[in-house]
Amino acid sequence: MSVLDHITMIPLAECLLEAIARRERGDGITKRLTDSKTWAAFRGNMENPQLLAIIAEDAAVRFPLPADLAAVAEVPNALPFTKLQPVQVQAMLDQLPNALPLSSRDALARWGKRLDRRGYDVPRKVQASTRVLELPGTGGLLAARALEKTDEAYLHTNFTVLAADWKDRAMAGLVAMELDTPNTDFVHTDPDLTWATDSARRRDVDLVLGLTPAHGGIWDEATLRERFPRADIALV
Repeated sequence: MSVLDHITMIPLAECLLEAIARRERGDGITKRLTDSKTWAAFRGNMENPQLLAIIAEDAAVRFPLPADLAAVAEVPNALPFTKLQPVQVQAMLDQLPNALPLSSRDALARWGKRLDRRGYDVPRKVQASTRVLELPGTGGLLAARALEKTDEAYLHTNFTVLAADWKDRAMAGLVAMELDTPNTDFVHTDPDLTWATDSARRRDVDLVLGLTPAHGGIWDEATLRERFPRADIALV
């Protein structure tokens, strides 16, 4: 299992900066990364890693996932973004213009590729009353695809995204940022489905989304039907 360290945080930092830059296109959001004058005044004499750390700290107020490394790694002493090299962060800043014109689907796919997470089209429409459980391994990417098909459901009210590791948590946070859903309480670390198959919780699940074994999924449909007897199972 991958550990969040000074090497593996590089793709997360790349994704986070792009996600923040994309959010700066919205009204009422301070444009630090995407406005050259504001950026020049804001950075002063700070090195790039310190800038990244400050911007991430600001973003973490609303989006602890993916901006707070302690929340992502689930350890209080997670390495800070300041452990990155200035040249590494500069390379990330140079890439920002490439991410701005992307559609949400393409941006999430770009970030998923960096974090080794893939999304696929979901063959079910989610209604306002549907309670959806996304299995570990996709980090909210299936939820994002499902939400493309409906105006009745929302990430933080209809979906519970299960995580196997920090990459799932980070990816789910990036999905939340892209969909402007600050509440990240919908993410739970549960690699073995122990939490999700609690006798009370599993009765509340209407639809289980996950990957087929051919796409890297751990559980087959028969096993999931045993664990979630009243839910519809959709593996992609």
